[in-house]
Amino acid sequence: MALKRKHPEVFAFLVKKAVMKETTTYQEIADNVPGVPKEGNALGAALSPVLEGIFRWCESKGLPNIASLVIRKSGQDAGIPGSGFWDLAGVPREVTRDKKRVMVAEYHQKVFEYFDGLDP
Repeated sequence: MALKRKHPEVFAFLVKKAVMKETTTYQEIADNVPGVPKEGNALGAALSPVLEGIFRWCESKGLPNIASLVIRKSGQDAGIPGSGFWDLAGVPREVTRDKKRVMVAEYHQKVFEYFDGLDP
């Protein structure tokens, strides 16, 4: 699957975050990738399919899933990806937040290890 439209810019931004061993949010992506809506439903509607494409591309290439770096910034799910990520990953909805926090730490570790040593 080829990365389309905003996929390359968002992917490049996520690679920079991975190299710096950092996570990010939808808002931070919007603030750093030109042409991405800055807020509200338009932001989610624009980024969700892009992140899904990146998720599926990473899976198809056998790469650690860099889309896991996009986390929620507030609420009870702060620090973990939103429900769309977990749905794509095949994680049942009944899995607890605490278990998801453990799982996402493992995802992040794999991403950070994969991109370790590259220049930001």
